[in-house]
Amino acid sequence: MSAPSAAVEMAGVDLRLGGVMVLRQVNLTIAQGQFAVLVGPNGGGKTSLLKLMLGLLTPSRGRVRVLGESPRRARRRVGYVPQHLQVDPSFPVTVLDVVLMGRLGRTSPWGGYGRADRQQALAALEHMDMAPLAGRSFGQLSGGQRQRVLIARALVSQPEMLLLDEPSAGMDVVGEHELFDLLDRLHQDITVVLVTHDLGFVSSHFAEAICVNRQVVIHPTRDLGRQAISDLYGQPMRMVQHQHHLPLPGGEHG
Repeated sequence: MSAPSAAVEMAGVDLRLGGVMVLRQVNLTIAQGQFAVLVGPNGGGKTSLLKLMLGLLTPSRGRVRVLGESPRRARRRVGYVPQHLQVDPSFPVTVLDVVLMGRLGRTSPWGGYGRADRQQALAALEHMDMAPLAGRSFGQLSGGQRQRVLIARALVSQPEMLLLDEPSAGMDVVGEHELFDLLDRLHQDITVVLVTHDLGFVSSHFAEAICVNRQVVIHPTRDLGRQAISDLYGQPMRMVQHQHHLPLPGGEHG
């Protein structure tokens, strides 16, 4: 069977939940190998759009294809890092244990994790520069380190596409840039779809953004001026331009 031409295809998609129109007339194509970014206001439908790609929601109208299949059939080929995943930091589980959870359903039918599972878990941690912490308690990690581990858990099943819902929430600027650098390396091998609220980062790292607020519009980031952002968020916006300065060794700033 020939490979599909797109990672995600949506045509004429409406999504209605509890009588409320969440998404309307979505037409969207995400190419294989693309690093796509979704922006928009809270409640605008970004997470719902990801759930349509995962087959966790069914469109009220229209057609969704993921990796050339229905979303439910393609789900095992897609990794997902949800927003605000709650984990009890006192729970006695190691970093490696958390990543191995991503192998559930793919392990030996006799139960337990095999040698191949552990090798793939360590490889996923290596991708996220977290392999040296494999034996550490998950609860002892910083917020940024936990996010890297959760991404490794999504990668351990070797997906063809990775969906991330605001993975940098709560991170400082340095941690955010380090995370996005890692994701940029990942998308050399797989399709990455990222939800973020950081419009400054988006405008400096992406040529275009998928803007979601009930409807979906793709904007070149050079056109994301004050009026376009006001239209997207549905309220007047004031823009303040500034430079991001990252600390350099020796206390200097770039």
